[in-house]
Amino acid sequence: MSSLRRSFYLPMILIALGIFSMRSIAAGDSLQVKILNSPREVGKIRFIERDSSNLILRVMDETGAAFTELNSDQVEVRREDEIAKIIKVAPLQSTIETNLNIVLALDNSSSMQNSVKELLMSVRLLLDKFQGRSRISVVLFDEQKSTPVRFKTTIEDQLLKVKFLPFTEDVVEVMNYIRQNYRTNLTMRTYLHDEILVALKQFEQLPSNLLRVMILLSDGEDLGSKYRFEPALEAASKAGITIYGIDYSKPQQISETITQISEATPQGKAFKAKYAEDLIPVFEALTKEIITEFQVTFHFPIPPSGSIAYKSDRLLITERRLTDEFPMLSYVFFDSNSAAIDARYYMYDSPDSASAFDEKLIRKSLDKYYHLLNIVGSRAKHDSTANLIVTGCNMNLGAEEANLALSQKRAEAVSAYLHRVWGIDARRIQLKARNLPEKPSSIRTTEGQAENRRVEISSRRYSILEPIRSEITERIYQPEIGFFKLRIAAPEGLKDWAFIANSLSGALLKKSFQTEKTEFSWNWIDDSGERIHDVSQIQYGISITDQDNESFESAPKTIPVVQVDESTAIAETRQDSVFEKFSLILFDFNSSQIGGSNKALMQKVLNIYTAHPSASIRVYGFCDDIGNEDYNLNLSQKRAKIAHDILIRMGIPGGKLAFHGYGEINPIFSNTSPEGRFLNRTVQIYIGYPVEEVTAK
Repeated sequence: MSSLRRSFYLPMILIALGIFSMRSIAAGDSLQVKILNSPREVGKIRFIERDSSNLILRVMDETGAAFTELNSDQVEVRREDEIAKIIKVAPLQSTIETNLNIVLALDNSSSMQNSVKELLMSVRLLLDKFQGRSRISVVLFDEQKSTPVRFKTTIEDQLLKVKFLPFTEDVVEVMNYIRQNYRTNLTMRTYLHDEILVALKQFEQLPSNLLRVMILLSDGEDLGSKYRFEPALEAASKAGITIYGIDYSKPQQISETITQISEATPQGKAFKAKYAEDLIPVFEALTKEIITEFQVTFHFPIPPSGSIAYKSDRLLITERRLTDEFPMLSYVFFDSNSAAIDARYYMYDSPDSASAFDEKLIRKSLDKYYHLLNIVGSRAKHDSTANLIVTGCNMNLGAEEANLALSQKRAEAVSAYLHRVWGIDARRIQLKARNLPEKPSSIRTTEGQAENRRVEISSRRYSILEPIRSEITERIYQPEIGFFKLRIAAPEGLKDWAFIANSLSGALLKKSFQTEKTEFSWNWIDDSGERIHDVSQIQYGISITDQDNESFESAPKTIPVVQVDESTAIAETRQDSVFEKFSLILFDFNSSQIGGSNKALMQKVLNIYTAHPSASIRVYGFCDDIGNEDYNLNLSQKRAKIAHDILIRMGIPGGKLAFHGYGEINPIFSNTSPEGRFLNRTVQIYIGYPVEEVTAK
C-alpha cells in the first residue's frame, strides 16, 4: 500500500491506489470493486474503505458525470478469488451516520460585505442537507489583535492571521460563528494560502477512514499570507482530501489559484460565481457533487465449519437369550389415495405357499409386524369361532377427504387376502369404513396423516391379537445410547447438516437436520431400522451445507466395536441369566393411558415375580419423535411411571422396580415409517432372575 493511501483517505470520492481501467479499481493490495449491468458506460470508479464491511463508492461515466443511482445487483466487491455479499447499497444522503466531515474555508475579507446575506443563505442550504450526518469546522481570516490566542494556529512556528471553529455537529453553533464573524470581523486583506494550510491541518485530528471534504471560497487573490502559493498547492495535492473551490469574483475567467488548488485533489472541482445571486445555485450544485456517493455494506462469506466427537471410547455389544412378548400392532398402512397393500408387508401367493408359516419362527421384531396379515390369518384359521372386524380409514384430507369409498376398498383389500390365502370365510369378517380413525394421529403433520391412512384389524377374541411370544437373541449395547459432542458453524446461515456413519462394508446411517445442535444421540439403529451388529468399527463424521451451498465435511473418526457372545457375556458380566421382556400393547398418539388390553400382560409380569421373588424388574418408557423433545421425554416418563405404579398396586414391592423414560433419543425402531412410530409408543418391562431358581424348580 502506498504511503499516500496509508496517510490519507478520500472523503467521499475515495481514492485508493489510482484508477483502474474502465470498470474496477483496486483498494490496497486486494480489494476490487466492479460495476455490473450498467446502462451507462463506466468511466472511473473511486472508493474508500471505511472498515472491513463498508466502503464509500463513487462511479462516473465517460464524461465524468457521477452516477446518482446504483443498486446492490450492480456492485461487485472482490478480494482475489472471493466475492463479497452485497448487503446494501445506499445513497450517502440516505445513510443515517455518514461521518462526513466538512471544513468551510471562507473568505471574510471586506470585499464580501455586500454579499453576506447570499453567502449565509448558501451555507444554510448546505448545512440543512447534511444536518445530523456530518461534522463541520469553519476557518476564517482574522486580523484583530484582540483575538484570543486559542483562535491562532501556528504552522512551522508562523503565527497566521487565521481563526477556526473546531469540528462540531451543532449546525446552529456553526451558523452563529459564521454570522458573527461576517458582522464584526471582516478583514482588509485576503489570507487564502494560510487559510488552506490551516484547513488541511484541521483534518489531521480525524481518523483516516472518515469522509473529508473542504469547501474553499475566495473573492480574490491572496494579498497577505505568510506562505506562498506553492506550499499550499503541495499540501493540498498530498492530503488526499477533496477540495471544492468557489471563485467569487467579477472577472469572466475563473481564478487560476482556485482552479489549481481544487484540481490537485482527488475529484476536486472549481466553480464560478460572478454575482451574489450566483452563490446559492453554486452551493446547490456543490451539494449534489458531495452526495453522489453510495455507502456499500458488504461482507466476505465465511465457509461453514464444525467438529464432532464421540463421548465414549468404544461400543460393546453383548448378546443374551430371552423370551419376548411382542405386541401386535394391528394396523395396515397405505400410501396416499391408494387401496393397494404395500409390498413391505409379507404376503403369500396361495394357501399352499402359506402352509409352512409359523409365527414362533419369526425372530426379528419388525418381521413380526410385517407378518401381521399372516399371523391374524393363521390364528383365525386355527380358531374357527373367532370373528374379525376390519375397519378402513382415510386421512380425510385432499383426495381422501370424506372418501369413504377409498376406506371401504382398503378394508376389502385386507379381507380379500385373509379369505384368499388363509381361507377365512367372508361371513366371519365384518367390514367397516370411516374417515379418520376413532383415535387419530395429528392431521397437521405429514407423519400423522400417514398414520391415519390405515386399516384397523380387531377381534373380541383375545387370542387373535395377543402378543407374539418367542425365544429371541437380544443385543445389549454399552453405552446404550451413543452421545456425540457437536460444533455446527454456518455464519452465512445453515441450510442443513447431517450425521453420517459407515462400517467397513457400507453405509449405516445418514440423518439430516435443519437446525444447529450441540449434541447428537444415536441408539445404534441404522437406516434399515435395525440395530447395528456384525461390524468391527464405525466411521462417523458430519457434513454441513450453508445457505450459499458451500459445504464442509469433517475428517472421519472411528469407534471400535467389541462384540461378545452370550456365554462370554454371562461369565464376564455376571448378569442374570434368565430374561423375559414384555412390551405393553401400544399407546395411542400423544397418550399415556394404559388400556384394559394390557391387563393380561401385567398379570403375566406379576405371575413371574410371584414365581421368582428375587427377580428384578425394569420399566422403560418410549415415544416417537413427533413434537417437542422435552415434551416427548416427559411423555415417555409418564408412560413408564404409570406402568410402574400399576405393578406396585398389584403387589410387587417398589424396591424391586425401577423405571426410566427415554423420550425420543432412544427409539426402538426407526421413526421414518408409521409402524415404526407406533411401535415406539410403548412401555417395555424387563424381568431378570437367576438361573438357579429355574434349575431348582
